[in-house]
Amino acid sequence: MCLRDTAAMKLTRRRAMDCETLPDFSRLSEDERASYIDELAHDVWSDSDAAVQYLTTPSKHFGGVSPVDISRSSDGASKVCIQLFRLYYGIFQ
Repeated sequence: MCLRDTAAMKLTRRRAMDCETLPDFSRLSEDERASYIDELAHDVWSDSDAAVQYLTTPSKHFGGVSPVDISRSSDGASKVCIQLFRLYYGIFQ
């Protein structure tokens, strides 16, 4: 069962946005990490196209790798989440 569709995962995402805590990505499968990152990006941007563009465009911040590619590892997923939190809260350092 994919955690993307569960109420618990949605609550975890909302709590993460509210208090800047990250889930333990090492306990999630690659598909679950991808779903979490996808949903988080859609929370940051109301526009689905903008979220997809962010996720699939290579980024200087990630050394020329797209967020979707770097988030395949648990460490990469954490980095992408932190970047999404910064965008959400307007922290551009």
